[in-house]
Amino acid sequence: MNPYLAHVPPAVRALSARVSDAVLLRTFDAVEAARTARTGDAVEVPGFGLVPAANISTVWGWLVDVVKSRHTAEWTAISDAHYADITARAASLQGCAVDAVEWDDVPDDVWDGKPSALELARRVLESHAVEGVRA
Repeated sequence: MNPYLAHVPPAVRALSARVSDAVLLRTFDAVEAARTARTGDAVEVPGFGLVPAANISTVWGWLVDVVKSRHTAEWTAISDAHYADITARAASLQGCAVDAVEWDDVPDDVWDGKPSALELARRVLESHAVEGVRA
């Protein structure tokens, strides 16, 4: 089993196995809309059914893990490139080698302009959903 899915419930693994990236993107959008709306109401999420507001962030995390599991090489390459860039910036600020960065002392703005896990997952899904439509 892909390590990204090891902690994901069987129902989520089943969803991942049966839907395309385009469908998963719609599910991802529904979860993100509910997560940012923060109405406190349960939300109907495609593939999951009615999800209590308190569980939306958990479902969102599982979906990011599904994206990572489906497109591991791409996810790893993007993440590694971003980490290398951020580490180089931090090392430059601290005047040290990249392997000597003190992460607790790194200002938040070092991450400015870098996408979040959510943004990365969305980009990966969008690119593969478009490829699936072209195929």
